[in-house]
Amino acid sequence: MISIRRFMTTVLPNIWHLLRFTDEAPEETDFVHDVTDGKQFRRLAGKDRIGLYIGWDGGETGKHNSKSVWPLFGFFPQLNTKIRQKIIVPIAVHYGDESPTHFMVKPLVEELLEIEKNPIDIVVEVCDREEKRSVTVFLFMAICDSPARSKLLNIKSFNGHYGCSICKI
Repeated sequence: MISIRRFMTTVLPNIWHLLRFTDEAPEETDFVHDVTDGKQFRRLAGKDRIGLYIGWDGGETGKHNSKSVWPLFGFFPQLNTKIRQKIIVPIAVHYGDESPTHFMVKPLVEELLEIEKNPIDIVVEVCDREEKRSVTVFLFMAICDSPARSKLLNIKSFNGHYGCSICKI
């Protein structure tokens, strides 16, 4: 697994000027252009709080192969969408005969909880001068297909008995 702290310490000072923070009051509109426009994101984000969302999916490595690969990537919603697609955090990759379990994301969750208690100290350039910042990172959402979602939430697959994570039947 890639350390989020190490990645942020190395990369964040270089992309700080590209981040869009939500300190200012949102424009009154019913149309949401991006996840950063939403009320929940604005409630969680802040001047020194960086959002992270993960993408997790798996697939077979070949037609005649029983092995699969499951990459876990992180994205920063405070970057505009074009840049967001270029600055991707490769968090972890599972490869093998068996598909991963929800334990694959456990180190990420533990590190994010640790960063919440002990923020990442960085030096960034703001208006041609250096400033020290203590930054936390919060997990905002996960984008997964159905098999990955069931593994992430540790629930039955979508086609299993009580497999729907939404219904309360």
